[in-house]
Amino acid sequence: IEKVALHEAGHLVVCEALCPGSVGFASLLPSDENRCGGFIHCCKGVSDSQSAIIALGGKAAVETRYAGQVAEGCSDDIACAVNCIREAAVQAELERYYGKARALLAQNEAFLKEITEALVMKKTLLYSDIQAIRGTAVKRNPAVTCEAASRYDAAEIENSPPEDPEEAMRQKIMRKLEEAERRRCS
Repeated sequence: IEKVALHEAGHLVVCEALCPGSVGFASLLPSDENRCGGFIHCCKGVSDSQSAIIALGGKAAVETRYAGQVAEGCSDDIACAVNCIREAAVQAELERYYGKARALLAQNEAFLKEITEALVMKKTLLYSDIQAIRGTAVKRNPAVTCEAASRYDAAEIENSPPEDPEEAMRQKIMRKLEEAERRRCS
């Protein structure tokens, strides 16, 4: 009971440290989801990264108090943390790619306008139509070239340096998760 209490206290203390006033209640009583007993209920929303840290708080509390011992029964917490990290990493990547898409559209504004107009008029565009429109758009706006789009190819997006340290950490986490998933599947 003491280890379960310590485990749940770890979740609670980490949650309150990250988001004061967020824990609505805590209990050691078993529930349908946790037969071993113990849970906390957050009455305020927390971010995915905070949820991952909170999920690992119980394991950290037990392993800190009982040095050298591995906290048992934390597989659900670890799975929750991994899922939260994946969600946060996916969201960060979506934001980054969305920014790149907006930049490409801004650089190719004339091409976008002419393609839109041609689709409205013709409803269907063939390869030859697309290339002809692109050629005229590039002639009208010499700042837009084929090289502008090629700067954002998949290889560069994969290998581009992150803009900030948090992004660097997200990319590192994503690579580690992908490596672990590949090892698990092979």
